[in-house]
Amino acid sequence: PAASGAFYVYGSRRCIICFAGEQVESLDTFQARVLLRPRIEQFIDFERISRWISACETDHSSTCGQETKSFSEAYPGLEVLRLIDVHDLCLVEVNDLQPYIALSYVWGGISTVRMTRANLSRFLKRNSLEPSARIPKTIRDTIDLARRLNIRYIWVDAFCLIQDDSEDLFQGISVMDKIFQRSWLTAVAASGHTANSGLPGFSGGSRVPREATVIQPDISVTVFMDLDGMLESTVYQTRGWTNPPLVTEPYTSLKTKSSFGAVVPTSLSFASTKHTILYWLHMGTFFPRLKT
Repeated sequence: PAASGAFYVYGSRRCIICFAGEQVESLDTFQARVLLRPRIEQFIDFERISRWISACETDHSSTCGQETKSFSEAYPGLEVLRLIDVHDLCLVEVNDLQPYIALSYVWGGISTVRMTRANLSRFLKRNSLEPSARIPKTIRDTIDLARRLNIRYIWVDAFCLIQDDSEDLFQGISVMDKIFQRSWLTAVAASGHTANSGLPGFSGGSRVPREATVIQPDISVTVFMDLDGMLESTVYQTRGWTNPPLVTEPYTSLKTKSSFGAVVPTSLSFASTKHTILYWLHMGTFFPRLKT
């Protein structure tokens, strides 16, 4: 479709055949815009994620970068923004603008700790969120993700909003769009059935590798299902608070069982280039100049 280097299988808009290349991130030609990475490895390539973000910041930060504002302008009505400090493993309350990773994931399915009025003071103490504190694996993996990307803070609703305080919840929900929009990166854990499912690619067997058929040196062909098809049967897709992150924050890192990709709004309009997003998102690579 739209000369994007991918082709629908006749009679299906879910199954897609696409060209793939090993060195797509280093190409500065039209070829770089139509070739996708041919395989998905078992484990996440964190350096690749860093390159996605660097490419966006270098190529079009003036368009999709965050406008500098005061804290009160950025988060209207909030006195403080709670974040998890991934170095000190505790909650912090900030009233200035800090880079953080926001997590969108599936709640529930397991018995887990959440922040309440009773335990807020405890979670503000250093090392209160160490692994023994019954922190769900999806959140623990996001802590690891932040460390590997050299980001000190993450935002997770279960720990950054007081779950039994209606006023605190109202204030937080009122600026939920701002919280995701102003995140440095949003991690979308789309394949999980519970909060303990983790992020695919962090541990062995958690992500399905995808291979490709070589048709000539450095060029392969592969087949995969588009993102809508993969998401439609997930628990994540049925939850009320899971769709806004895909269209609000500057960078979205989306993880399904067989993918790990990024969405950057300057390169892509979610409404007008939906399927273009799907092509390269599944293959786990980044095209800052991709247009339709």
